[in-house]
Amino acid sequence: MRLPRKINAGGIEWTVKQHRVKRPRNLGQLDYKSGTLHIYSDAGAKLQTCCHEMVHAWLNAIGQVELSDDEAFVDSLASQVATTIETWGARSEE
Repeated sequence: MRLPRKINAGGIEWTVKQHRVKRPRNLGQLDYKSGTLHIYSDAGAKLQTCCHEMVHAWLNAIGQVELSDDEAFVDSLASQVATTIETWGARSEE
């Protein structure tokens, strides 16, 4: 799935930049100063990584910094968001 070039999350318009890195330290990172979401992961993990970083942005925007710091929680919620996005058009309207 292709990622958008811009995403509005947590009241910020993020520019999405994808990087090719062999062994990234992080799969993604939010740069609040520049409003850039960096994706360092491979093709199979791009959507999950983007959703993970968006969950951080949402939680920080609503003042839930402790939840944003809980990587297990962020991963779980991001996984649910990514699955929803991946299957969004899979079912026809009934």
